[in-house]
Amino acid sequence: MNEVDRRIEIYTRMGWCPIPYAHHPEEIKHAIREMHMRPKMKECYMNCQKLYVFDNTIPDEDIEYHEGWVETIIPLQHAWLKWKGQIVDLTLNSNEKDIKYLKSNAYTRQEVRAAVVKHGVWCPVDEYKLFEIGPYFHLHREVEANMKRIHDQETTKEENY
Repeated sequence: MNEVDRRIEIYTRMGWCPIPYAHHPEEIKHAIREMHMRPKMKECYMNCQKLYVFDNTIPDEDIEYHEGWVETIIPLQHAWLKWKGQIVDLTLNSNEKDIKYLKSNAYTRQEVRAAVVKHGVWCPVDEYKLFEIGPYFHLHREVEANMKRIHDQETTKEENY
């Protein structure tokens, strides 16, 4: 088997851009294996939502689903799990010192299930709530205030004519 065929066979078997998960707690690794799931790069919502929604081996009181912001080089929207209070990131290596977990929103299994059905894709449960806690939200408020001020000035000019 040549190198190209070998890589294609690996991608077919393991998925495109698989993420190592050996560093996770045993209970999480067991759940991933039971689901025949392979976490994938740049798919944080899919990785976490799949495990959270479809796994039935981890009790509800032991696991939480979070959407929020992480800071690597720049702040990014991201999803991760908390298992018994410990961050379990199925997409980024949460053991790395360069990753800083910022604000987040926690959601119940029922909320995540409802969002998956509503959207039909793996995406944030509530994009606006995620944006509200983000590092750029204050800029949004400033832009809104400036837009209102400009609108009011234009309206006043029109009334004076």
